[in-house]
Amino acid sequence: MVKKVLLLLAIVPSLLFATISPNLDFNFSLNMIDEKLTPILKMGVGVSGNTNEVKGVFKANISATTNTVTPSLNLAYIRFKMPFFNDTFARLTIGKSNVVLGFGSVLSAADLVNGNNAEKRGELTVYNVNIYLPFSENFSLTPIIIYPELDNTKLKYGGKIAYTSSSFLKETQLLFLGNNKVQELALALDGNLYFDFSLEAKLKFQALKDYSLSLGLSKLWQVSNQTISMPISFKIEALYEGLTNSVTLYSNATIGLFDSFGLGLTLLTDFNQYKALVNFNYTLTNKILFTLNLGALIKEAPQFLGTMHISYNF
Repeated sequence: MVKKVLLLLAIVPSLLFATISPNLDFNFSLNMIDEKLTPILKMGVGVSGNTNEVKGVFKANISATTNTVTPSLNLAYIRFKMPFFNDTFARLTIGKSNVVLGFGSVLSAADLVNGNNAEKRGELTVYNVNIYLPFSENFSLTPIIIYPELDNTKLKYGGKIAYTSSSFLKETQLLFLGNNKVQELALALDGNLYFDFSLEAKLKFQALKDYSLSLGLSKLWQVSNQTISMPISFKIEALYEGLTNSVTLYSNATIGLFDSFGLGLTLLTDFNQYKALVNFNYTLTNKILFTLNLGALIKEAPQFLGTMHISYNF
């Protein structure tokens, strides 16, 4: 019942706002299912609306294989912007939305909501209520309540305390999550190194019995002359999980060409299996984005991986 109320609060304002932005995307992939190469077609339909103080977003997906058709709800939330403290603005979010505690692209010990290892961290969503409270330009508090996907599990309560600065240590976050008491506690640090390198360090304790540690190193170059400008980025992340005594590595390198074409390489391994992907991005217009991923998953034998994604914004 609570989740239905949260969805209504998000969907109705989205359809009533004066400024509405529809979105349509297609995703075609070839995945190994039961040792067979299976095509999967996913279509997403979304709409968002906003004013200066309120924003509503709704997006649903339909995924189809040769045997099944599965609908799913990806986003459905409303967000209020309110004056708060010292000329700052608080943001209250209600519904199903993406919640990332701590920073990190794939491997992050500080993400208490989505887990240590999440390749699509920015796309994962949960039913929640959270409010961002900035007490100054440098200090903020974000309490959160997470509603479970399954009705027989408990609510989770948690939050994030963040401090930012312009020194070597750009941002510090203290994160906590639990049911009746704090069960998971994490510390996340984001800092600058020499030569414009960025370093992330995250440490998590779970019920005082388990711990995880992750590190991330990244760098962005801008190569340009009178005729061309090429952004080049590189990132490597490592995760150690104490309970299983396991190590996972992730790396990604991308290069932008001609303002509309991008090329990337991604590697991910836990030393039991290896995943490699080559990514192509091409912006046809300011409304149409085409993405192609080709690669392989190597465990006992190589498995082909391929996805094609087309997104259109009205």
